[in-house]
Amino acid sequence: MFSAQFFSSFSQHFPAFAVNTKKEVIWWNKANEELTGVSEKEILHTTKYWEAFFQSKKPLPLDVLLSNKPEKGDQFQSLNFAGDSCYGFFKIEKSLQDKSLLWVTAGRIFDEEQNLAGAVMSFQPIFLRHLYWNSPLLMEVITRFPFPIAIVLNGKITIANILYAQLLGYSSTKEIAGRPIKDFLFGSDRTLYDEMKKNNYSSMETGREYKWKFTVRNEIRYVTEIPTIFRKDDDVVFVSTFIDKTEEIQKAKQLTEEKERLLAVNRDLLKQLQGKQGFFVSESEIMKNVMEKALRLAKSDINMMLLGETGTGKTLMAKIIHEAGARRDKPFIAVNCAAIPETLMESAFFGHVKGAFTNAHSASQGFLEAAHGGTLFLDEVAELSPAMQAKLLHAVENKYFTPLGSTVQKACDIRIISATHRNLNQMLREKKLREDFFYRICVVDLYLPALRERKEDIPLLIDFFLNRFSGIDTPQTLPKDIMQQLVNAPWTGNIRELQNAILRFIATGELFETEPKQEHAKKENSDFADERLFDMEFCKAEAEKRCLAHALAAAKGNKTHAAELLSMNLRTFHRYCAKYNI
Repeated sequence: MFSAQFFSSFSQHFPAFAVNTKKEVIWWNKANEELTGVSEKEILHTTKYWEAFFQSKKPLPLDVLLSNKPEKGDQFQSLNFAGDSCYGFFKIEKSLQDKSLLWVTAGRIFDEEQNLAGAVMSFQPIFLRHLYWNSPLLMEVITRFPFPIAIVLNGKITIANILYAQLLGYSSTKEIAGRPIKDFLFGSDRTLYDEMKKNNYSSMETGREYKWKFTVRNEIRYVTEIPTIFRKDDDVVFVSTFIDKTEEIQKAKQLTEEKERLLAVNRDLLKQLQGKQGFFVSESEIMKNVMEKALRLAKSDINMMLLGETGTGKTLMAKIIHEAGARRDKPFIAVNCAAIPETLMESAFFGHVKGAFTNAHSASQGFLEAAHGGTLFLDEVAELSPAMQAKLLHAVENKYFTPLGSTVQKACDIRIISATHRNLNQMLREKKLREDFFYRICVVDLYLPALRERKEDIPLLIDFFLNRFSGIDTPQTLPKDIMQQLVNAPWTGNIRELQNAILRFIATGELFETEPKQEHAKKENSDFADERLFDMEFCKAEAEKRCLAHALAAAKGNKTHAAELLSMNLRTFHRYCAKYNI
C-alpha cells in the first residue's frame, strides 16, 4: 500500500516504525534495528512490536491513535493527543541506551483515498538532565511549534522557541536559556511559584490552566500556562505551552470600567431626574429596568415609541430621555396630536406664511421648525391621519419641509419620540397607520408599566404627592387602612388618577366620591323619570349618557378604547363627554 519512497521521507537518523490497521508491522527502519536489537526480518508482518519496549504486551501511542480510545496508565500522562497525532514523553519497561524514557511523535497514516491505513511512530531515548544535548528531535519539535512553548526543568528554562522568548521580551532563546522562570514573574506570583517549588510542584497537574503575571520590559503581561508534567526521582520537567491573554484581559477590564462609569453616570442622572419628576419615584424592579433602558436609549439618536396606558407618564419619560441625551440644550416640543383639528394639522406642523389661507394675517412657526436641532414628542401619534403621516414622513426622511404658502424650504433636524396607548399592530392591519411611517418613527419601543404592575411604588408616590401639594395643615401621612385601600385600587387612570385622588384628599379630606352621593343622584333622577319619559330629547340624552358610561366601564376608563367600542371619533367622544359632564 505504501512504497519505500513514502517511508524514506521520514528521517533515517531516528528510530521509527509503522503498522497497518491490523497492527501488523509494515516498516521498521535501520535506526530502530540498531537501538532495539530487533531486526526488520524478524518483526516485519508481525504484531509483536511491543516486545521491543515492554516485558508484557502493553499499548503504545500509535495503538491509541488506531483505536481512537483514551488509554489509562502512567506512561500516557505526559502525552498530548491532538486529532491524528500525538507527542510527548513515554515511559517504557525495557532500557534503550540505558534510558527508559522516550520522546515520542506518532501519527495516523492514510491511503490515496483518505482511508485510515495505519500509524507511524518515531521516538528518541532521552535523559531528563540532558534534554537539550541528547534530543535533537525534541529541539526540532519545540523550534517549529506554532505557539510559545518551553521545557522547564526543576524551575529553570531548558529549551524554548523564539515565540516564548519574544513573549518574555527577548529576541533570542539564548538570552533566556538556563534562567529561573520565577525571574519573569510579577509580585505575589513569584511567591506562589516559590511555594510550589518547595513542594516539588506536587500541586500542579498536567493539562490544567495556570494563570501568571509576567514582568516584561516593566510592563505586566497576563499569561496562561498549560503544562504537561513528568516526574522522575527528584526531577520535575514541564513541557508548557503559553497563551498571552494580556490584550484580552485589558479589553475586558476597560469594558468593565466603562460599564461602571456609565452606570455611575446613569445613577447620578437618574437621581437628578427623579428629583424633578415625581412620576418616576420608584423602588420596583420593573420601573428600574425601564429607567435604565430609557437612559441607554437617550445616548443614541434613534426615533422611538413610548407605549403604555394613559396616565403612565409618557410625556415626562420623553422629557427625561431628551434631557439625558445629546440634544438636551436644544428645544423639546411636545405635541398632543389628538387635540389638533384635522383642518389645522398641516399648518400646526409645518407653519405658514402671511396670506397662506383665510385669516392667516401673519406668519406662524410650526412644530418642526420650533423643534429643529432638538426633540419632537408626538403624543397620541396614532391620531394622525394617513395623509398627515405621509407628509411628516417626507419631512423627517429628507430633513427639510416647506411652510404652507411658501416656496422656501427649511431645515428639519429632529429626533422624534412618539407615544400612544393604541394597538399599533391592529392599526397597521386596518390601514389606519402607514407601515413606512410606523417603521420610521418606531425604531425601538419602550413600554411604561401601568401603576397596578408596580404596586410597591404606590406608597412612595403618595408620600411624594402629599409633600408636593399639601399645605401646613394637611396631614403628611395616611392611615394604614387607607394606604392599603389605595394600594389595592385598580387605578385605571394610573399615576394621573392617583395624583388627582391625593389632590382631592388635600382639598376635601376625601379620597373617592362617596356612595351616598351616587345613590342620592339616582333617587333624584328617579323622581322625575315618569314625567320625562315623554320628552324625546331627555330620552335621547339618557340613552347617549348610558352608552358613554357603559363604553367607559367596558374600556376601564380608557377613553380612546371607549370611543373605538362606540365606533366614534375620539374628538367626537370627548365632545359628548363634555356635553354630559362625564
